[in-house]
Amino acid sequence: MKNKTITNVRIKDAALGIVEAVFASHLVDPAALKSAGADVIDKDGDVTLKGAFTDDQSVVVSAYGHGSWEGRLPIGKGTIREVGSEAVATLQFFMNTQHGADAFETVKQLSEDGLQEWSYSLHDVQSSRGQVGGKSVRILERIGLVKEVSPVLMGAGVATRTLDVKDHKQLDSSINRLLRAAGRARWPGWTYVENYDLDEGFVVYGIEGYDGSASRMVQVDFTRTDTSVTLGDVEVEVHETEVYLPKQGGRLQFSEHVAAVVADVDALTARASEVVALRAEKGKSISDTTAEQLRHLAGRLEQVKALLAEPTNDNHPDDAQRELLRFVSLAQGV
Repeated sequence: MKNKTITNVRIKDAALGIVEAVFASHLVDPAALKSAGADVIDKDGDVTLKGAFTDDQSVVVSAYGHGSWEGRLPIGKGTIREVGSEAVATLQFFMNTQHGADAFETVKQLSEDGLQEWSYSLHDVQSSRGQVGGKSVRILERIGLVKEVSPVLMGAGVATRTLDVKDHKQLDSSINRLLRAAGRARWPGWTYVENYDLDEGFVVYGIEGYDGSASRMVQVDFTRTDTSVTLGDVEVEVHETEVYLPKQGGRLQFSEHVAAVVADVDALTARASEVVALRAEKGKSISDTTAEQLRHLAGRLEQVKALLAEPTNDNHPDDAQRELLRFVSLAQGV
C-alpha cells in the first residue's frame, strides 16, 4: 500500500458533513506526456495519467493519519471520479457518530486556515518508468483500487488547500434566499418563507396578493442543488397550529384537527422512543430542552384528557377546561 496527498479540499455542505476533495490535480493525457513539464510531478516523483482512476469507485474515509489501518473506526465514506485533469472524491462524514462529527469539525476548522491536507491509499498499481520535464519519474498508468482517503498533517501532494467552507448559518441563508426567489417567481404579490425543512424537503410560504386578496399559507415540496431549488407542482394550502395542517373548505374541521394531531403524536412517540434508545446506547440522554418540551406536551395531553371526564357542574367547567376550550375555539376560529 502507498499513500498520496489530496491536493484540494472543499467543504461542500457543512450541515450534512459532505467534503469534496480534488486529488492528483495534474492528470496528464498520455498523448501529451512527452511535452509535459515538471509541474505535473508530485513529491514522490510520480506522474499520474488520465484514466488511472475508476469512476464511481467507493472509498472509506479513514480516521486521522490513516488511523483506520490500525483499527480505529472509519469516519465516513464516499466515491471518486475523474473530472478533466483532476480526480475528485465526494466524502460523507458519519455525522450521527461522535467520532465522525468530531473529525469533520476538525477538518473544517483546519481547512478554514488552509492547514488541512489529505492522503489516499494506492493498491494494484500498474506503472512504468519514463522521462518527464527532464526528470526520471514513475508513471502511474492504472490504480486498480483506492481503498481509503484520510486527513493528515502533511503528505506528498503540492499546494494542498481548502477551496471553500460553508457553515450552518451560511447554508441556511443560501437556502432561504433561493426559496424566497422561487416563491416570488411563482406567486405575484408579497411572498415570504414561513418555514422549511431540508430533511423532509418541504417549504411553507406566506402569500399576500397585491390585489387585496386574503393572505394564505401554502406548503410545497422542493429539491435543491448547491445553487438552485426547484418547487414541486403540488401546492397544499395549510393552517398553522402546532404543525402545518391541510385546510379544507377554508377552515379545518375539529374532527380532522383531532385526527391530524393524534397522528402527529403517534409519530412523535415512535420517534422519541427511537431517539431515547439510541442515546441510551451511547450512555447519553436527551437534552434538557427536549425533555422540557416533552413534559409540556404531556401536560397539554392531560388537559385534553380532563375534558373527557364528567364535569361536576355542566355550567361551571374548571379553569383547565375553560382555558383549553378557549384555546380550541381560537384555533378553530369559532
